[in-house]
Amino acid sequence: MTTRRKALNPQQKPLKTKKTMREIKDFIHLYLGCEVFDSFNNSRTSLVGVSDTGVTVAYNTEWKLRFDEVKPILRKISSMTEEEAIEYLKMKYNAVAVIECRKDNSGFWYSLAKGLAETKNPKFIFFGQIKDTSYPEQFIWLLSKGFDLFGLCEAGFAIDKDSLKLN
Repeated sequence: MTTRRKALNPQQKPLKTKKTMREIKDFIHLYLGCEVFDSFNNSRTSLVGVSDTGVTVAYNTEWKLRFDEVKPILRKISSMTEEEAIEYLKMKYNAVAVIECRKDNSGFWYSLAKGLAETKNPKFIFFGQIKDTSYPEQFIWLLSKGFDLFGLCEAGFAIDKDSLKLN
């Protein structure tokens, strides 16, 4: 018995991992509550549910749509603000305070205070290091802020928030 696989939208490229190719349905549940673009109604709304067959979005009532009719609106890690980086760094290093934090083209320079001790020399964290976090609370925090942690924008499964034109 053979099963037919639904053809991808030509603008969507399958995500490739070491083990297998992925589809948006493998990731979209992680972004519940995020803003999405609904191509069926040509508008923005919120993602409120995911099932095996599609997603549910919120308008005055809930609408059920296919996976290929919605795209999450996500942010690149490089769009993280200094204020967000401070919050992230405090969480990552269990720091009392972030003494200094400044952004450059590839990451953040920072100095921390842990208790009475303060780091003397500024340290650096690359955007990629932020994205590749292994701590659950940091991972959940990044998802809650709408960061693209899986290359969904690059694969055509999501929309980069910075590339949107505001109406």
